[in-house]
Amino acid sequence: MEKTVVNKLYAHVENVGINRELSTVLTPVFCGFHGELNSITKYSRYSLISGGKHKEELEHVFAEIASDETMHFKLLAKLMYRLGADPFDYAFKAIGDKRFTDCNVKHVCAPEKMITDSIIYEISSINEYEKIMAKVQNDYIKQIIDYIILDERKHLKKLREFSSLYRIKFF
Repeated sequence: MEKTVVNKLYAHVENVGINRELSTVLTPVFCGFHGELNSITKYSRYSLISGGKHKEELEHVFAEIASDETMHFKLLAKLMYRLGADPFDYAFKAIGDKRFTDCNVKHVCAPEKMITDSIIYEISSINEYEKIMAKVQNDYIKQIIDYIILDERKHLKKLREFSSLYRIKFF
């Protein structure tokens, strides 16, 4: 995520008032199964254990995606604070048993499986954000979510490029 874009999105957060119900709507993408917390863990892990014939490029892509997901995580945390919730307390309670655990990160090692898993994961994440977008009325929050969706689509495009390098058949 570009620094100028991130600063603009952080500025949007400042225009948001307290709305704890809305913070509950955001919890799945913050710390749910397809949330940013799991994404950071997944892509950081994949970056460290990447292998295969395109090891360096794949390692770089996973590290780059992990960095983007970290920015999303921070942005959502700040947004949730502005909405009146402590994302590290209130949000975890709001989603019950579906919160983050390391069990949510698949422990695969083959590059083909990492790419396949990541493509499925990114599609699911985009779907989660789109569901939230349909529920949100605040234009500032919509702009933030819309930008995160664009980032997730960028990740999906990069991963699909790697799927062709590894000759993975996909939809």
